[in-house]
Amino acid sequence: MSFAISLLLLAQAAAVTPQTPPETPPEKKATVEGRVVKAGTGEPLKKARLTLFGAEPSTSSAAGSGYGATSDANGRYVIRDVEPGRYRLTAERNGYVRLAYGQRGFGPNRQGATLTLSEGQRMKDVDFRLIQGGAIVGKIVDEENEPLGRVSVQAVRFAYLQGGRRMLPMGSSSTNDLGEYRLFGLSPGRYLVRATPIGVPDYVPAPQELAGLAEEGYVPLFYQSTADAARATQIEVGSGTEVRGIDFILTQSKVVRVRGHVVDPQSSGPIRQAMVMLMRRGSSSFMFDMRGSVPVQANRGNTFELRGVAPGEYVIIAQVMRDRQLFVARQDLDVGSSNVENVVLTISPGVEIRGTARLEGTAKVDLSAVRIGLQPREMNPMASSGMAQVKEDGAFTFQSVGKDYFRVAVFAAPPDVYLKSARMGEDDVLENGLDMTRREVAGVLDLVFSQEGGKAEGVVLNDKNDPVSGATVVLVPDSRKRSQEHLFKSASTDQNGRFTLQSIPPGEYKLFAWEDVDQGAWFDPEFLKPHEEKGETCEVDARQATTKQLRVIPSIAR
Repeated sequence: MSFAISLLLLAQAAAVTPQTPPETPPEKKATVEGRVVKAGTGEPLKKARLTLFGAEPSTSSAAGSGYGATSDANGRYVIRDVEPGRYRLTAERNGYVRLAYGQRGFGPNRQGATLTLSEGQRMKDVDFRLIQGGAIVGKIVDEENEPLGRVSVQAVRFAYLQGGRRMLPMGSSSTNDLGEYRLFGLSPGRYLVRATPIGVPDYVPAPQELAGLAEEGYVPLFYQSTADAARATQIEVGSGTEVRGIDFILTQSKVVRVRGHVVDPQSSGPIRQAMVMLMRRGSSSFMFDMRGSVPVQANRGNTFELRGVAPGEYVIIAQVMRDRQLFVARQDLDVGSSNVENVVLTISPGVEIRGTARLEGTAKVDLSAVRIGLQPREMNPMASSGMAQVKEDGAFTFQSVGKDYFRVAVFAAPPDVYLKSARMGEDDVLENGLDMTRREVAGVLDLVFSQEGGKAEGVVLNDKNDPVSGATVVLVPDSRKRSQEHLFKSASTDQNGRFTLQSIPPGEYKLFAWEDVDQGAWFDPEFLKPHEEKGETCEVDARQATTKQLRVIPSIAR
């Protein structure tokens, strides 16, 4: 799994942090069993790995529980002694595409259906048909048809992330000494292929360097030979297919070098464990679109040099780890046709943010299981944020928060409890976000929770009035409030087509049920526009449950 996808799943992973469940008598525990076979032939698959994990944050016994099993020679598996609750189940095997139970389609981050397990239930015939992964194979040469080794190659797909459609790497490889690469284990779909010549030697003659003139070097390209993703050729990959001949010819173009040094105001000595890198400014990519990543040369005055940089607008970042604390320098850098000299990056520690979490009114509710997240608004892999655990007295602390713009996210809130207010001084952080770009000292982040949350539940049906498992149900706020991401809620239907959304702030919403949809697409107004009339109006009242019967929006063949 790529690093970018790991970041995409950070919030989900935080939501299933293990709780300490009450002990359930053995006769009341559930069992899940079924078979894993090869799609198309029905051939049993041995050694497939099955993982059952909590579907949602809660205080129930299901939260965070993890169970596993391995299929036998007949493809059969049994997962025993499962606490009652709501779960997700996945199956994976080497050479095959990972699949979630009830999953529809193979776009990024498909979650599938939930499994609702009751006391003593024995759920049979939970079967998986795994498809073989596809591959993209090619060769990369230079303008003289010489093979280029150590070129990084990525298979890229579009997905919705942080309110927009972004490029995500779904597989990566590098060329060997013959210039050959193979991207494997790919799920069916359309991909862009991108070559980044990180390891290609620099052929620049010394006189040019000394003159400060532009050099010749290799820059990242999409197939076929374009730096613009919008003009790149998409590669269709099917189950178990190998697409060959995706070859590149990389030609040298004008590039420059970026030189400078890193300054630590708190120390005059050499800087250890430091890296400097460039990232394209305003990129819609989550591929860490960096031309280089180099260590700081502590024995040469904490200097750095980035080679092969194409003209453009960048962010240059220095990252230093000292005494287990992260120090960062980040600034905009415009690169033209000449070498860039004497860039000074002054590192500083992130800001410590202290906060308090309290419940509105006199009700006694334990908030110590709640986790608070600061999530960067923009695509910035270097943003330092993380998670903070609420203590018994309501206090929480973020260490080393970077200078960025964040939104506040809440995980594992008790049922019916929602975040009503978030303020830092006079700033409304919940609606407007937390702007740390201009703050040298942070104020107290004051969070107020309410126990007046509502619930939306019901069933999703198809045009034959049959329940639909694995549909994605999304609660979308009134059009005037759609810039507030915390008001959106989503869930998957279970094996009976049923869904539950809870801890909803009272207000007016619409409910949508998609048979198959890219995760997060509903944050994009352009995506929602053609579906607007298919949503079911939903009024959510405080501490009340609203029950709806939804008609599924069929998936569209792509």
